[in-house]
Amino acid sequence: MTWRDCGTDSAAGLTPGVAVSASGVQGEPAEPCQTVAPPAPLAPEQPVANQNWRTPQNLGTPAELGLPRLASAAESGGDSPRESAGDSGPAGDAAHAALSWRLTADGSPSLWSATFGQSFHCRSGALAESRAKFIRPAQLERFRPGDRLRVVEVCVGLGYNTASLLEAANEQGLALEWWGLELDPRPLAFALAEPRFRRLWRPTTLEALDQLHAHGHWRQLPFAADAGNSSGSPQAPSLPPSGCEALEGPQLLAAGQPAARDRGEDAGSSPHHQAPQQQSSGRWWLGDARCELRRLAELNGGCDLVFLDAFSPSQCPQLWSREFLGQLAELLRPEGRLLTYCTAAAVRRGLELAGLQLASLRPEREPPEGGAARATEVGCHWSAGTAASPTPIAADALLRPLSEMEREHLLSRASVPYRDPRGCAEPEAIKAARREEQQRQLGTLSTSAWRRRWGVER
Repeated sequence: MTWRDCGTDSAAGLTPGVAVSASGVQGEPAEPCQTVAPPAPLAPEQPVANQNWRTPQNLGTPAELGLPRLASAAESGGDSPRESAGDSGPAGDAAHAALSWRLTADGSPSLWSATFGQSFHCRSGALAESRAKFIRPAQLERFRPGDRLRVVEVCVGLGYNTASLLEAANEQGLALEWWGLELDPRPLAFALAEPRFRRLWRPTTLEALDQLHAHGHWRQLPFAADAGNSSGSPQAPSLPPSGCEALEGPQLLAAGQPAARDRGEDAGSSPHHQAPQQQSSGRWWLGDARCELRRLAELNGGCDLVFLDAFSPSQCPQLWSREFLGQLAELLRPEGRLLTYCTAAAVRRGLELAGLQLASLRPEREPPEGGAARATEVGCHWSAGTAASPTPIAADALLRPLSEMEREHLLSRASVPYRDPRGCAEPEAIKAARREEQQRQLGTLSTSAWRRRWGVER
């Protein structure tokens, strides 16, 4: 079993550690700058003609769709290091049957993509990873009850980050405005049909995910606003009429609620608007995230959080390019945060070039005194993820400044960013161009020299 790598640059040769996976499938490369049509659901036989892919009832259960039973983490390779299946891209019709179930160590189900040769999540736990790499570093306690939180999520996948965020925001009394970018709706459909996934979440959380898959958007009141429900699970308000689907971008989420500027408010003076009874709402777009991101230009400078959870740069470089990262950086308000599991030097350098300040997500065990060699010997991991913001992020129990080793990593050839100036290059072309640029930087610290200096094993 090939588990997803931690997102470190393959050229850096870092030992996979507390690495996490990306939970968004990106599917086959799209034609340049065109929206990718959603693929047909997996099925043991040919898909039914004119099947409505958005209707959960038509998707059936994982068994009916021809997916194997859930394999445990032990059956899938135990604690052996993650490895990559190589840089090969999708192979024709193989992507049609490219997903299979895996059960992670914390009991939460995940998927493995044959197309990308990686698991969606780390073997230690899909749910644990979502909370540790995205929800806790978001530090929702920074916001006041009643605040409206604006979030963009790149690669929704099975919906772990979305569901975890919904529940964490409701616990803090926050209303969400959520936008998701995803190519393939199948992982979410499979998750919603899997009892072991559904048992992880509150009924209202599942209701939002069900609405998202069935209609492409969801809307509901925060839990606290409907505490009187006798069932203990608040009922979501009715979805807007089907005509609302014609609205684009932020207009859909603003339906029934005028924007701050339309109310005569100064949006710049108060980034969060108090509204204790305010609805939470969300919408996703299916297609190449590079193209779909253009829909969100109206949000620039107003987002509190951006979750970037794509497959690793070695497998999906188009979503880690300097240009794409720059567009994501533009979404953030001054105190906003971009969060990702990825610690690759190329990605971190791209975030810096976008004008963001970096912080590392602290590993479960900090390296002990005695140097890098000792840290490697006891299996400590140098970083568990990356946070980036237009303004410096204060060090605390979860986040810290980049270490000396990490800063030096950004001076090595591993930090050469992926480039995609037109936003429509094929993955192999992006990787080839980066290799050529690395070869031209003869005077730059080599990655192998950096590894030897810090005792980082391949």
